[in-house]
Formats: sequence, C-alpha cells, structure tokens
Amino acid sequence: MSLRIQIYMAVFMYGSCLLSLISLIGGCGCFEMKRTVERMAQVTRQIVQSANAPAAIGPYSQAVRVDNTIYISGSLGLDPKTGELKEGIKEQTHQSLKNIGEILKAAGVGYANVVKTTVLLANINDFANVNDIYKEYFTSKFPARAAYQVAVLPKHALVEIEAIAVMGEIRDI
Repeated sequence: MSLRIQIYMAVFMYGSCLLSLISLIGGCGCFEMKRTVERMAQVTRQIVQSANAPAAIGPYSQAVRVDNTIYISGSLGLDPKTGELKEGIKEQTHQSLKNIGEILKAAGVGYANVVKTTVLLANINDFANVNDIYKEYFTSKFPARAAYQVAVLPKHALVEIEAIAVMGEIRDI
C-alpha cells in the first residue's frame, strides 16, 4: 500500500486534527509525516494504584489512565486498613470518596480534575444523604453525574462510586 493511501486512511480515521497537523508539517517530507501519523495512532495505558485505598476485590484495577483520562473503578466505603465496610450510608459515602481521593492523588490529580461520576445506591432513598457528603468533596464546578438504584452491591454495600478524571490543570471557562 502506498504511503499516500496510508495517509489518506489515517486522515479518514483521525479526522480534522490530523489534517491540521499535516498542513503544519507540510515541508517535512513524507517520511516525517508517516512517523507523525504513527505516533498519533499510539495510545498509552497505565495502571494507577494506591496503597492508601482498598485493593481491588476482583480481577480489576483501582484505576486505569489512558492518555490524559483516568478511569477509577467503583469504590465502596471500605476501610483500607481493615477491608471492612463502614457503617451507614454517610460513613460509606465519606470512605468511598476518600478512597477515590487517594487514587486521584496516586495519579497526580485531585477532586477538581473529576469530570464524571456514577453513584450506585442500594436504596435510592439514600440519595439526599449521599448528596450531603458528596458536596464536601466536590464544592463547585460539579462533575457530571448519574445515580442509580441497584439490586445489590458487592459486600452488600450501601453505595459505590466510580469516577472519570482528566490530567492537567483545569481551566474553567
């Protein structure tokens, strides 16, 4: 397959970003353009772990960073030292969010970098109690969020929270 066809295929797959890049590097020659296209197609993945948060209770990672996005697995209100669930919805919510904070710290970011959370509840009537605690950790520019009642959570927890965060300095507009 000719280099020209490979470039056209890459442009089709990666869209206008690549077109802009190719126009910027127009004078660098086909070999450099091919190397640039190959680099843009690479994705980096890193497992993020914190000894200050509970270990995963199944075959999954605490978090995975893909390029500049961090995907944090569902966090229960488990005490990282004992592995036991905290008592009550507010206590479990606090602990779940503390655990997420430790994972964020291990990734080099904080709560301000969180852009989306999902809250799973054993009882949707606990939603207001979860919100009371949630507002202590996310104080402004709240992340997008979904909340659901589920039939049962691991270890019969009352709440599980997962999060998606982005790397870098956050510039609100």
